[in-house]
Amino acid sequence: MNDIQIVEYNNIRVLTTQQVAEAYWTSIDTVTRNFNRNKDRYTEGRHYIALEGEEKNAFIDLGQIDRGLKKCQNS
Repeated sequence: MNDIQIVEYNNIRVLTTQQVAEAYWTSIDTVTRNFNRNKDRYTEGRHYIALEGEEKNAFIDLGQIDRGLKKCQNS
């Protein structure tokens, strides 16, 4: 990953799971597994934002991130 693409959700800059995986030279599955293993250490809305269903689809449809993420799994 040469340059991190700026992605915003509700006027907050965020990193997607894919961006974190690329930054650490690992897979999305590894990032997701490690997040889920330590989820009790994080506060939703402060450390992470979990999007599902229509909210996730609307975010993807904004065109800020790769269309391939439409098929990614919810954690």
